[in-house]
Amino acid sequence: MKLKVIVSLIAIAAIVAVVIFAWYGKDSASETQIEIEYPGPWIGGYGVDDDDSMSFKGTGNKIFTISDMKYSIGGYFKKRDNSSETLTVNIIKDGEVVWSKSTTDVFGGVTIIYALDKRLNQLYNP
Repeated sequence: MKLKVIVSLIAIAAIVAVVIFAWYGKDSASETQIEIEYPGPWIGGYGVDDDDSMSFKGTGNKIFTISDMKYSIGGYFKKRDNSSETLTVNIIKDGEVVWSKSTTDVFGGVTIIYALDKRLNQLYNP
């Protein structure tokens, strides 16, 4: 009888742990996007968490989807022309813009420093 109770408690604890980890993982690793808004040519790159960074060249608007961000994004995107048009970089989390920076400088660039922890964001982006 005692063995059945112990096995039942272990099974319940395992189910609770799976639910907690599934919920935490869903929240912390939900989809994040980097959106580049610029009509002209641009160059840049980003890194997620502790992974290697990636570099890109493009022209016009572009969205990069990050499916496994847990902590932070760092990067830099800049214009490849002498236009005074606005280059905007947005971080979108679960469909909502949570970070945005722009420049109209000729050959101007935008540095990305974004963390899921709101306290770190306040420190990096006063």
